[in-house]
Amino acid sequence: MIELGGKHVMRIWAKHEPEPGHLRDVIEDMKTLGRPTIRCVDWRGELYAIEGSHRLKAAFELGIVPNIEVTGPDRLSGEDERFWDWMKDALNHYAWEVVAEFRFGGPAQPPPPLDPCSQK
Repeated sequence: MIELGGKHVMRIWAKHEPEPGHLRDVIEDMKTLGRPTIRCVDWRGELYAIEGSHRLKAAFELGIVPNIEVTGPDRLSGEDERFWDWMKDALNHYAWEVVAEFRFGGPAQPPPPLDPCSQK
């Protein structure tokens, strides 16, 4: 989780770009199934999905903060560092504002409601 403009933001890099046809099906399923769980690798404080690119994009489009199960990389070598850095540069990512108390692996909290008086 990062802080951006005084807000807590969860950002996740997807494994690949979703296919539009399958994405539509996943969006429709998620409308009834609710919040998905996505397994991610935490590399230097950044999250990389190891599954669920379609679920990530569907959750983003529906405004649903996914549950995240976080694991570390299986091994740490110079080659792995280059791989994770390449992933960050090459792949799409999705971001959600989350409450400061958000914890990975547990139930996700929706973002707090915006105060209409604070918007200009």
